[in-house]
Amino acid sequence: MTIGAAQHGKPRRRIRALVFDLDDTLYRCPGISKDVLAGIQGFMCKHLGYTHDQAVAKATELYLGHGTTLAGLVATGCTIDFDQWHREVHYEHVKYELHIKA
Repeated sequence: MTIGAAQHGKPRRRIRALVFDLDDTLYRCPGISKDVLAGIQGFMCKHLGYTHDQAVAKATELYLGHGTTLAGLVATGCTIDFDQWHREVHYEHVKYELHIKA
């Protein structure tokens, strides 16, 4: 993958690595797991017709059985708009951090 704008006469730079911090090893973000789980359950209630209690139980069941709740929902026949899922479940937690540099 390359970035840059060769059409403007600037050289392209090659990306050598992408780092994703999914388990708070690089910097702490307390509460994100709880917030994401609430987002998953909220999505299940809003778009898939679960009650809150059903969503809590089903999200756990699907997570344990399929590795992620989303994978479990898809495997059990739910049609999910992935862009909408990520917007509602994850994106509000992804914040640009100026002090984190490559």
